Amino acid sequence: MRPYGLASPRTLHAVTYFAPESREANRAVGLLGFWMGYFAARAAPLGAVTAGVVEAAFFNFHPAMVRRAVPDAWGL
Repeated sequence: MRPYGLASPRTLHAVTYFAPESREANRAVGLLGFWMGYFAARAAPLGAVTAGVVEAAFFNFHPAMVRRAVPDAWGL
């Protein structure tokens, strides 16, 4: 049992990036496709950084995948 009834980090992660409301909000601001919205929302606290910074921060994604999504996200 989690102390103080806290939600699991996986639950919070799922709500943040995979909830229909989050995906719709990304589309509403012009983020095209799931991955552009995912990387933009997740990397937003870093500011409008380069794809290389996002690649380093989220090292488990293939660099080409990040490079396709990130630069255009910051141009919106």
